[in-house]
Amino acid sequence: MSRKQRADAAERASRAWQLRVSGSTWQEIADQLGYVSPSNVYRACMNYFGTVPQPDKSFRIEMWRQRIEALWGPALRDVHEGRAGAIRAATTVAQRAAALDGLDAPTRVSLTSDAEIDAWIDDYARLKRLAGELPAEVEEGDIFAEVVEDEPVGIEASRVDA
Repeated sequence: MSRKQRADAAERASRAWQLRVSGSTWQEIADQLGYVSPSNVYRACMNYFGTVPQPDKSFRIEMWRQRIEALWGPALRDVHEGRAGAIRAATTVAQRAAALDGLDAPTRVSLTSDAEIDAWIDDYARLKRLAGELPAEVEEGDIFAEVVEDEPVGIEASRVDA
């Protein structure tokens, strides 16, 4: 390999590295830099750098946040235009955004009587039916709940001794 070829290979590998770190896929890099295949890009980085780049976690989070933002506008526009599947698409984008930002904290329900448990199961089943995730009628035993004998989260309990 001539000096010029080595310099060109080094420049392409360096550019491939930059693109990979900025979030491009191996296929996108191959297409942009004229490599025959994604595996050739991978091999070029390995040969030149001895390793392959991995974007750090904070960068990947920001990259996905930007991708979600890019999807939200068209999804919302489709909802307003009444396109088929638009609500489901927008809901999916919103769910991914909430998960990415940690807004999907687990829900804890504290029930103390059989009547409360039955009412909660009825409400849960109604919401699942509205979402299309359950048939119109739910038979007993279709919904399971774990009973936890513990203090409710976020409620301060105190004891008063007379």
